[in-house]
Formats: sequence, C-alpha cells, structure tokens
Amino acid sequence: MPGKISSANNQPEVQIRGKPAANNRKKYLCLVLISASGVLFSLILFHRLIQFEQARIRSAFDDVASHHFNIIKDTLEESVSSLRSFGDFYASSHTIEWDEFDTFSRGIFSRQPYIFEFRWLKGVASEKRKAFEDSLRSQLGEDFQIFDSDGNGRFIRAAVRPEYFPIFYYSVSGFHQPKHKSVIGLDAAGFAERWKAMQLARDTADIAAIQPISCPGEEGVNNVMRMFLPIYANGLSHNTLAERRDNLGGFVAMLFQVDQLFSERLKNVRPAGVDISFFTEPGKKIPFYFLPSRTRSQPIDYSQLKNTSPISWSRSIKSTNQEWLLVCTPSPAFLKSHKIIMSWIVLWLGLMLTSLLALYLRQIINRKEQVELLVGQRTEELCKLSLVVEQGPALVVITDADGAIEYVNRKFIELTGYTLAEVKGKNPRLLKSGEQPPGFYNELWDTIKSGKEWRGQFHNKKKNGELYWERAMISPLRDEKGEIINFIAIKEDATELKKAEDELKLAKENLEIKAQDLVRANEELKKLDQLKSDFVSMVSHELRTPLSIMKESISQVYEGMHGEIPSKQKHFLSMSISGINRITHIVEGLLDISRIESGKFQLNKEMMDLVELAGATAASFKIVLQKKGLKLIEVFPAGKVEVFADRDKLAQVLVNLLGNAVKFTEQGQIEFKIEEKDGSIECSVADTGVGISPENLPRLFSKFEQFNKEITLNRGGIGLGLNISKSIIELHAGKIWAESKAGEGTKITFSLPKK
Repeated sequence: MPGKISSANNQPEVQIRGKPAANNRKKYLCLVLISASGVLFSLILFHRLIQFEQARIRSAFDDVASHHFNIIKDTLEESVSSLRSFGDFYASSHTIEWDEFDTFSRGIFSRQPYIFEFRWLKGVASEKRKAFEDSLRSQLGEDFQIFDSDGNGRFIRAAVRPEYFPIFYYSVSGFHQPKHKSVIGLDAAGFAERWKAMQLARDTADIAAIQPISCPGEEGVNNVMRMFLPIYANGLSHNTLAERRDNLGGFVAMLFQVDQLFSERLKNVRPAGVDISFFTEPGKKIPFYFLPSRTRSQPIDYSQLKNTSPISWSRSIKSTNQEWLLVCTPSPAFLKSHKIIMSWIVLWLGLMLTSLLALYLRQIINRKEQVELLVGQRTEELCKLSLVVEQGPALVVITDADGAIEYVNRKFIELTGYTLAEVKGKNPRLLKSGEQPPGFYNELWDTIKSGKEWRGQFHNKKKNGELYWERAMISPLRDEKGEIINFIAIKEDATELKKAEDELKLAKENLEIKAQDLVRANEELKKLDQLKSDFVSMVSHELRTPLSIMKESISQVYEGMHGEIPSKQKHFLSMSISGINRITHIVEGLLDISRIESGKFQLNKEMMDLVELAGATAASFKIVLQKKGLKLIEVFPAGKVEVFADRDKLAQVLVNLLGNAVKFTEQGQIEFKIEEKDGSIECSVADTGVGISPENLPRLFSKFEQFNKEITLNRGGIGLGLNISKSIIELHAGKIWAESKAGEGTKITFSLPKK
C-alpha cells in the first residue's frame, strides 16, 4: 500500500508505491486460460497416441505369440504321433522281441532327440504273477520278482494287487544295455499318479500324460513329461469300456524333456521376445515349462501371470486326455524394443510450447508492472536509508570537497547543540577544543584527500563549551569519473568509553603490580617447600641408620643372645621394637614422598603376575585377620593376570590398602578383588569398617590426612600411605579412586593398563 515517510528536519516527503492494483486481473485470467488450453490439448493428444501405440504393440505381440503357439502345438502333436506309432508297431506283430523294441525306439530317438526313453509295461494278472516271475528267473536270476520302489531308492517285493504292469522292455537314448536288467520287473502300477494316468489311457483307448515324478534312475532330470499308450491284445476288440479293460495287453511309456523339445524348436524363431509358461492343468500353481528365465521354485498361477505383465496371451491345447494351457508374456527385451516414446515426445513438446507461450505472454503483461515495482522498491530503499542516517545512533556529517558542511543528522544536533542552519557551509573545525595538536588535523586531511579512509578519535567541544570524546570514520565519496565530491564522517560519542578505558588502564597497572608481588611470594614459597623437602630427606636419612642399630640391638637382647631376661622386660622390649617399626615406617614414607616430589622415585618394571602378588600379600595378613576375627574374601581370576609394573612398588600399594582395611574394620569382612576389563585391569579392597564422610572423601589421597584420629593414634600412621599409593599408581599410567559411606565401609580401587 502507498505510504509516506518524512525526516525529522522537515525534509520533503517521499512517496512509496506498493504493488500494482488488481486492474490487470483480466490479463492474468486470459494468460491462465491460454496455458490451460495448451496443456489440455497436449494431454488429449498424448492419450490418443498412447492408445494407438498400445494397440500397435499388442498386435505385434499377438502375431509373435500365435507363431510360438503354432510351433509348440505342432511339436507336441509330433511327439504324440511318435508314441502312437508304437501302437501300429504292436498291431503289426503278435510277438515283439526286445531287440525289435529297442531298434524301433532308437529310430525315434534319432529323429526326435528330446525323447529319451521308451518302456514296454507288460500286463500280468494277479493269478499269473508266479508263472511270470518263474519264466524270467532263468534269464534274470533266481531272485527275480515283480517289485515296487519304497520312495527312497530301495526295491521291495510288489504288494498284492489285481494286476501288475512291470517293466518288460526298457530302451534309453544315448547308451545300450541289453534289457536293462536292473529295472526289469518294476511295477508301474505301484506309483499312484502313474496308475491313475494308465487307467485313464486304458479306459479312453488314448494316450494319457502326467506331470514328472521322481523314480529310480531319473535323478537330476527336470521338466520331464511321461505319456502312456494302451496296447490291446492283438485281434481282440476294444470298442467298449469292458472290452478295453478285459483285453488290455500292456502300455508303452514314453518320456521326453519339455525343455529340450521346445527350446530346440524355438531357438531360431524370429522375432524373439516371448516368455512362455506351459501349464498341464489350468488351475496349477506352478507351470510345467518355462522359457526362458523363471524357475520351478517360483509359485505362480495364471491370474498372477496376467497381473504381473502389461500384456498376456493364452491358448488351450487339448491332447493326451487333458487340457494344456500356454501363456505368453512379453520379455523385457520385447518391451524394450517396443517402448512408447513418440507419445511422450509429443506431450513434452506440447507442454514445452505451452510453457514458452505462457512465459512470453507473462513477460509482455508484467513488463510495465516490473518497471513500476522496481521504481517503488528503489524509492522505498532510499527512504529507509534516509531514515537510518537520520534516526540512527551514529553522528553523520557530510561535507563538500573543500570541507564545508552540507548535512548533519539529528544525533549530531542532540550531542553538539548546533542546528543544521548554524553549521551548514562551515568547516567542522568549529568543534575543535584545542586539546589536539595541528599535526593531528594535517595528517587527517592528507589521508582523506588522497582518497583513503581515516579512523581516529576527536577531543571536541560542544556549543555550550563542554568537552567530549568521539570516535570517527571519515571516507571520501567519488563521482562516476572517480573524482572526490564529498566527505562523509560517521561518528559516535566515546566520552564514557574513554573514561572506562582510562579506568581500565589504571586497574591493569595496579593488577600488574600485584601480580609481580604474587610471583615473588610464589618464588619464596617454592624455596621454603624445597627447604622442607631437603630437611625431611636429610632427617629421614639420618634417622634410618640409628633406628636400624637400635632395632637390631634390642632384637638381640629380646631374643636372649646376651643372656636370659625376665618376661616382664621382654614385654617392654617388644613394645620398643614395635615403636621402632612404626618410626621406620614413617621414615620410609617421608623418604618416598621426598623422592616423588623431587622426581627421583624410580620404577623397575617387569612382566609380573598380579594374581600371584595379591595372593602373597593376602597371606601376610593371615595372622592379623585371625586376631581381629575378620574374614578375607579373595576374588581372583583362575589364571594369570600379567601387568608390566614394578613388583615391589605394587606390593607396597597392596599392603597399604589391605593394612588400612584391617586397621579401620572391627568386625565383618574384607573383599580383595581382581578383574579384567576392556583395556585395563582393576584391583579393589572393600571393607565393612567405619567408612568416610562425604565431606572428607575428596581429601582422602592428600598428604597427612587422618579422619579417624582415635584409631590412628592407637595404631600408628601419619596419613602418607594413600598419597604414596596414588603416586605409585599414576606413575604406572593408572588411576585410583575411593567409594565410601560413613559407618558402612570403604572401597578403594585402582586400575592399570593391560600389557
């Protein structure tokens, strides 16, 4: 919407234009209608072309599928004719020997290589079974009998049934073995599915087929079709059902590979691009034959096949007493070669032309609007910039090339007390306080006259004579020729900031003086600490020798090496030895602290078994634990736990931890535990003693810390053991920590890195 913005100095008002009003709605409506018409026309044309191309592709596929169907139908009929020729062969002779059967079979094998087996299944009535078996035992062995297969490849005596149809002749393509004695006598009627097909062939006097089944000698043969042709006794009628059942002489069984049959016939068929699914029964879930890519393990039915393919073609073939369903679907290669491309190209071109036309019309309609909008935006931006300059927090002064003031903003007027009328045409030197030297201003003018930017601080004077500080940035403004036409100064009141800087400078100087005092005090403390360490080390060393002599001398007297002594004196000598041991322990602790602080504490690391060291340490406390009635629970791994460490120093840590646990536990138990964790080994000592309060726990590992004064005074110690233990563990690149509750006990754990 239009609006007005004016300056605080009664500047002329600036009119800001908004977006154009709605007077161009008709133009936009016309543009929309033209675009919609173009899109609609493109979509209609696209739909018609899609229908045309789909019809063309379907017609081409129907021709290819029909061609494949005719080839498959002719091939199947040719196979059936080969089997029927056996009927004529048997009708021409009363008796057919095996050699004649094999010769006739091999003639068919040579012409049709996909047929690989013929069998003559001779009919034997139940009452003639024994006579049949006896007649063949002279040729096939005394153990010959009509037999069945148990389904696992083993032959068993055939069950009793009204009639049998054992294999009598057996001819296989590719090798010759007279009469194939291993399968002679296998009863085909013993297989339920085969017997069902044989009965159908017998009752209809026509060929019957079944889907492939597994039987001995056929392992690894896939997609095999088995057909049965009934052979009736020569010269006897078989016109009625009763005659067919009474006069049946046997069956000729033929096996052929559907894969080989169809692939051989279809491999050179052009055009290619058809996937074939061959169902022996329309309701079967799994097709009997596939070409070229699917496998029998993929269950599929006819409806699924139609739903998964954009085009499908199916026909039925009635043969061998059943209906065969052939379903053809286009292969990926066929669909790729018959892509619907032209329709999409036309649609793309139509939409592209519509878009170009709409863009062209939009440019024509909006050209004037864009110009007006741009002018309004630029005006609004200039107005906003004017407001920023006029109402902003910074002082703004604009002069001409000679330094005469042309403009000052409201902030300048508020700070200095001068109005625009009072300073316009004058030089900014009227603000000079005289506190800054002439060279300061000469350097300023030389900088900005050379075209560079100047930054600095002025100590100026207001109209009322009050002095103030201001920070300024002065830059030259150039015209299109690059010549300086104005100078603009952007300044801010820095009086308070200058005051703060001076105070900060003074505070910094005071702080530096105090810091120097602290450094000197710290140096004095370091010297005192070093004197203390040297004194402790010297005293400790000086005490060790006399203490050792005293202990040895008293021990000799106590042990009677210088004569017998009364028991009462022994008691006092024992107390003296205990006191010397306590002082020796304190001296050793002080020496360790001195070595650690001076960096002279050395480790002699080696691969060692932590479990063995822990066990030895625990054993050394056995007598003390028994005297106090405490139970020690050892939780150690079954095998070795090796670490790279100083054995003596780790032993010192374990003694300190166990000693503290025994010292501060009056009843209960102590758990001594070692466990392996990711990348580290942890060792802990947990007791049920007095515990440590939360406020004291953070100071547990400090020097000379003692929280249970009564116990410590009675049993010795000056609070160095845990501090020394912590230093030893940290020198091994490990960690040590404590968990405790007052009155419940304490657990101290340390960890060491694995080897």
